Amino acid sequence: MSDNENKPDLDRDKWSFWLIAVTAALTLVTFLLMVKLTFDLADGPPATNSRAVNRAIEATPVAEPEMAETGEVSAAQDSDGPTDEAGNADAAPAEPAPMRRANLAPSGEFVPPAPLPEITTHDDSFYDVPMLVRRVNNDLIRPYYAEREGLRVRYTTPTLSSFQPDMMYIPMDREGRVMLPWQTSNEGGPGLWGIFPGNELVLLDNYIYDFGVNAYYVRIHNLTNDLEGFMPLETLLAETEVVGDQLWEAIDLDRLFAASIVELEGMRIYAIQLPVDRNVIEQTLQAFEDPSQQVAVLGGGQNAGVHPVFAANSLQGVLAHYLEPETSEEQRARILQAAEAFFDNYVFPEADELAPGIISWPYEFPWNMNWGVRLDVPWYSAYANARFGEAAALMYRLTGEERYAQLARDAMAFVTTPLDEGGAEYEVSGFHFNMEYYYPVHGVPNTRVIDGEMIAVVSLYNAARLLEDSEMMRQFFRQGASLAMNLSLYEQEDGRLLFAAYVEQMPHQYQWVMWSNLMTLANIMKDRRFFEWAQGVRPHISDFWCESNGC
Repeated sequence: MSDNENKPDLDRDKWSFWLIAVTAALTLVTFLLMVKLTFDLADGPPATNSRAVNRAIEATPVAEPEMAETGEVSAAQDSDGPTDEAGNADAAPAEPAPMRRANLAPSGEFVPPAPLPEITTHDDSFYDVPMLVRRVNNDLIRPYYAEREGLRVRYTTPTLSSFQPDMMYIPMDREGRVMLPWQTSNEGGPGLWGIFPGNELVLLDNYIYDFGVNAYYVRIHNLTNDLEGFMPLETLLAETEVVGDQLWEAIDLDRLFAASIVELEGMRIYAIQLPVDRNVIEQTLQAFEDPSQQVAVLGGGQNAGVHPVFAANSLQGVLAHYLEPETSEEQRARILQAAEAFFDNYVFPEADELAPGIISWPYEFPWNMNWGVRLDVPWYSAYANARFGEAAALMYRLTGEERYAQLARDAMAFVTTPLDEGGAEYEVSGFHFNMEYYYPVHGVPNTRVIDGEMIAVVSLYNAARLLEDSEMMRQFFRQGASLAMNLSLYEQEDGRLLFAAYVEQMPHQYQWVMWSNLMTLANIMKDRRFFEWAQGVRPHISDFWCESNGC
């Protein structure tokens, strides 16, 4: 056999040799790696972890590495391995930091967020296309926050606690995540603490906190047990009152309260203005009982049927008078009977259904608005709806009849449902407001009459508490927070607020109502911002209104 005939066998033997050699080398490398891994595990876990176990809501500031005189980090500090307290490398691994209570120390001076962007490309415009928009007043508008740091509030009653337990939450740091344990807290450690009627709480900062549990919280110091923790925002809004006169200011506070606040079963109800003329009260009750008198008494001077907002304010006024301490039982029976008659002969039958579950009361006369906007018959108002809704909620509490609760919810749905869905809520730069003068189309300039929008928000708050309605409380907060961040658009150098977006002065007869309602909003939103606006309005209230209602 020739050499060429033997060559294939020789090549096959050569390749077999190299295959065996490579396999042996890989086996040896694998063995050495396994030995190294075994020794690493015996030495314990790495000294550092990408998830900081000791992280808290307000992380303790980390000291910058000390610099040598040359300005460079020392070799020990630059080492990847563990060091001892002296900074020497190759020290024994440090023990993991223990889980501990989140740091609740005050966060220092509050810095407001930056204004909203002036140029936007939102794709949620009512024209339904992304567009480049210059929002010329956004430099005056910031994301919502409340100026509440240091306010002292008192827990009153578990108004909404069928859904939201009246609890204070003390978080824990769970492997680098801030969590809310459910167990009852011991000795101030992480867990739950009850909040009880009469407990006084200090609001520690202006932030709203999100722990990823589909609820927002505020940070508090419970003076009763000297503990710090977090309370749901809803609890703060619905179930606490500001202690004392921190956000009220008047020469005669008792007189102011008597003119604007009543109580039902320990719950404050904030009225626009309680009726003081007993002749007017009697005339109103007679009109409620006798429909033939309603146009003359409740027509608002228009001689075109019942004026919805005039009638709604009259109804809510006499129901608030029902709750005044000096009202006799005989007069209360009369008020309740007359109110029931008015609900039956006007409020229920005259409501128009604008969409499923949304009703409103028609104005039977045309109205010419500024900027040339004309409201033709029938037109509607979120202001009137809010007042009728609040009155119906109060009737529900006084009578227990479910039909009043349903009426209240259907009326308030108009106040809080967006224009596109049959309601009167409009949006500006992400904030939400109700339209006092409603026209159900986009693109027509909205006059934004501010007094009606403010009063409707207060009525929404009263109704939410009377109905113990958590969803309605959320809608109140949405519109109340929107007012808080946008009233500066109406503010003038002399302290007065403009009446509307079309630049008109507030009528003098509205100044007292604006002043008292601004302080009401300060107290229910727990926000000094509204109180400061009220202080600006106060010098512009006429002597007549001060003498009648107290200033």
